[in-house]
Amino acid sequence: MSDNLTDPVRDFLAAISEVLTLPEPAATLDDLIKFESEVDTRTHRVQLAIRDLLDGSSDDLAWEAGYLRRHAGLPVRYRTADEQTAEPRTLARGEGQ
Repeated sequence: MSDNLTDPVRDFLAAISEVLTLPEPAATLDDLIKFESEVDTRTHRVQLAIRDLLDGSSDDLAWEAGYLRRHAGLPVRYRTADEQTAEPRTLARGEGQ
């Protein structure tokens, strides 16, 4: 089935996967709320790219893939689970005080 996909379509789908792949948030309400906001923002960007392709506003899959990748490369606005796990070790070493 994947043999039916052209390289530009495959690249666009890979960009969608990249922008929607986020690190797990820290287990705090604040971080979970920020994580949900990040998911909503990135999902909206995917919807915009797909809509532009479907309604003819854009016919450039490579540009749309690049648009999504630019957003995928932005740092998240929440603490990740790994960052939360590292905090006690950092504080125990006297860093961050």
